[in-house]
Parts: sequence; structure tokens; C-alpha cells
Amino acid sequence: MRKPLRKFILQPACNRAAFTLTELLVIVAVVAALTVVQVAAMSGPKGRTRIAQCATHLRQFAAALQMYAGDNNGRFPRGAVPPFTAPGAWPWDLAAVIVSNVAPYGVTRDALYCPANPDFNNDTTWNFGIVPSNPTGGFRIAGYVTALPDTPQLPGALANWTLTSQTYQSGPTNIPPQLPSQRVLLADVIISYNGNFGPIPIGGLPLTFIQRTSHMDGKLPEGGNVALLDGHVDWREFSDMKVKFGTPTFYW
Repeated sequence: MRKPLRKFILQPACNRAAFTLTELLVIVAVVAALTVVQVAAMSGPKGRTRIAQCATHLRQFAAALQMYAGDNNGRFPRGAVPPFTAPGAWPWDLAAVIVSNVAPYGVTRDALYCPANPDFNNDTTWNFGIVPSNPTGGFRIAGYVTALPDTPQLPGALANWTLTSQTYQSGPTNIPPQLPSQRVLLADVIISYNGNFGPIPIGGLPLTFIQRTSHMDGKLPEGGNVALLDGHVDWREFSDMKVKFGTPTFYW
């Protein structure tokens, strides 16, 4: 005789309570933390790549200056011949005659701009101060500060005239020369104006081309590359930089 079928009544496997507010807040916090870590992991390599590319540009620029000096009795190119003064008003205003002097030694337009501020490498800045009737007259707005003779705003004590460091006079005191491995020849633009590191209102350029500090980490500079007189390039953390000159203020 067949047994009657048993009736099964489905019951919930368990009676689980909903997430509490505290648990939800913890989950949200964990997800947010993971997002921050992921963004940092993604942006970190890009920042390191730009620092390395910037160092390559400065090394190329410095090498061209050294080769020019080697062919000209050890002297670097000047932006003007006295009694004339070099064109431009800012230390990244690079006399066009200097650009034409170093071009044969392999320096390209791209090497005169920092990859951390790629928008500044454009035809407007490149041709900003050029005299149409004289291609080597006027100046080009570059992406680096040049510690060369006639650089606008640069104190004479920081200008490099030759391949070797020179003694310079500060008031009645003769300052001994720095080692070539310590003397800055070229530097990233690290600039502040009223405590702001960028953008900097320098005037004359469209708003989209306003100059700023090259390697930013939030509201403060991360640091900058410097090419030294002996040709090597160093990365300096911003905390290790010192105010050098100018209003706005420049650092390296």
C-alpha cells in the first residue's frame, strides 16, 4: 500500500537581520579607502613617468648648452649683447637667439618644456615674443628656468657664464665658486604668488595658458628636477628647496 505523500512547507533558511547603520558606514569607509589606494596606484606611475621624462628633457637641454660652450671658449650663449638687454620679463622667457644657438646640438622644442605641464607647450607660448621680421629676435616662453646670463629677474650671482663655476662678489665679500655638481644650470618652474603655486597670473597669455608650478601634489609642489653645471640631473623634494629670487617667488 502506497504511503501518502508528505507535504513540505518551505521555510526560510534563516532569519537574518538587515545591516545596521554602523555596518553600512564601515562598508562605505572600506570602499572609499580602496578607491583612494587604487587612484594612488594609478596616478603614481604616471607622476614618476613625467618626472623621468622631465629629467630627460633637462639632460638634453644641458648637454646642448655644454656642447655649445665647448665650441665657444667655454662660454654659454647670451640672450643679448651689451648695451642691449635680453628680451622678456620672466626667467622662463628664453631669448630666441639662445634657442637658435643650441638647436644644432640636438635640443628640440619639446626638450624646452616640462611634461608635467604639457599644455604649456603650444604655438602661442613658443611664438609669443618672436619678432616676425627677425626669427632670432625676441624670445620664446619656455617651460624651464635658465640660470644663464641675461635671464630676466635672475640675480647675477646665480647666472652661469662658463662651463666652470666662478667666484662672484656679494657686496664686499667674494663668494667662492660652488662645485659643478652643486651649481644649478636649469630648473623646473617652482613658483608661488601670494602663497599660491598655480596658476600664476603673468599677463599677456590666454587664460588657458596660465603658467603654474610644474610638478604639483595637490596644492603644494611635489618637487622639481634641476640640471647641474656638470650635466647631471637631480630630483629635489619641495621640502629640500630654498627660495632663490623674485616676486613671484622662485625655488630650486
